[in-house]
Amino acid sequence: MVDRSVETPLTWRESAESVLRPNIRLLCSLGLWQPVDSMLFHAFTAAVLAVGVAHLAVAALGIWQRPADLAEVAIGLSNAFVIFTALSKAVLFLTRRPLFYSLARLVDQMTAEQKAFRAGDPSLQEVFSAARRSAGRLSVFFHWYVLVADVLWSLIPLVQASREKRWPFQQLPLDGWATSPAYQLSYGLQCASTLFFSLISVDVDCFFVAVMTHITAQLKILTFRFAAIGNRMYISDTSLNNQTASTKDASHEKLRGCVQTHQNILRLVSFLNVVMSPVAMMQLAVGVVSSCMVLFPAANSTDSAVVMKCWAALPVLGVQLFLYCSGAQRLIDQAEAVSGAVYSCAWPEAGGRVQRSLLVVVSRAQRPPELTAGRMFPINRPTFLSLVNATYSYYTVLKQVNSH
Repeated sequence: MVDRSVETPLTWRESAESVLRPNIRLLCSLGLWQPVDSMLFHAFTAAVLAVGVAHLAVAALGIWQRPADLAEVAIGLSNAFVIFTALSKAVLFLTRRPLFYSLARLVDQMTAEQKAFRAGDPSLQEVFSAARRSAGRLSVFFHWYVLVADVLWSLIPLVQASREKRWPFQQLPLDGWATSPAYQLSYGLQCASTLFFSLISVDVDCFFVAVMTHITAQLKILTFRFAAIGNRMYISDTSLNNQTASTKDASHEKLRGCVQTHQNILRLVSFLNVVMSPVAMMQLAVGVVSSCMVLFPAANSTDSAVVMKCWAALPVLGVQLFLYCSGAQRLIDQAEAVSGAVYSCAWPEAGGRVQRSLLVVVSRAQRPPELTAGRMFPINRPTFLSLVNATYSYYTVLKQVNSH
């Protein structure tokens, strides 16, 4: 069970001290993370959700009423899938806000717990700093990449030399929609909703990737602590055969601290799985279909603008799948490395009590934690390869259907 005291949201000022500061503030800007209890912020969140629902309604109408070739239908469906997935992520986030708040606070508590151990060791401090830089830069980079790509995509129909009025993401029936102000309103709706919900989808994913990155760093710091047990068990002015009982007791206390940290990290990974599992399931399942829908017009459309837009969007969809799988795989690999660190410590000369405790730690570390999508499918690199194969299989089916 999670302590209720950690379920309170981190305010804008509190987030400045959090290792997840970039992620929290990006989610605040999109109306998900609540920095203060404000009616204005709640109204902003409701407006964002309303725009997404309106976009899906108009997109469904456009797909139903506008007959077109398969490439145009595919690109319209891919946009609808992106909005639907992001809207579902937003609803999950809003209905489970306390869990997200707890996860962020628990990650901060874990980093604070090992602060004393890394403070005196530059190599351990660099492990922590590198994880923080990597997570922050990744989150900011993809936020801006999606922002710029969506803005450019929105502008293409306006600068494209064509007499027919076109929309940026989903083509609508010209009768009744191509006249002003219906065209302008529908155009603005597509731009605003796609921009917001593309960012929501990416930023929620990057939040989980950042959490996995920081947990992996804490596991790496823990391996250094385990490996150092027993290395200073001897006093310099005595012989190796005159090891003092007080030194053995100190080593056992260090071991107890490492074991407690290990258990806390495993509980944190288990809690991460609870929070992330439904979101990951949605992204992995819909991400395959969306990637296929974008890949098909990118390879088969005769419209150069459509091809350019699809090739710009395809990397983001693939990277979203890869980030989950690679982040989880690194965490699993580092959890397995704990057993190797324990074995490399000075256990042969340690007392029997320490040896027995180390044996329990090795046994537990050889059963690494597992992150799953929907509590059914493991998230790892082999899963990513399976998703890539599934995407290509669906693309082949669409290509065969289009050729007949």
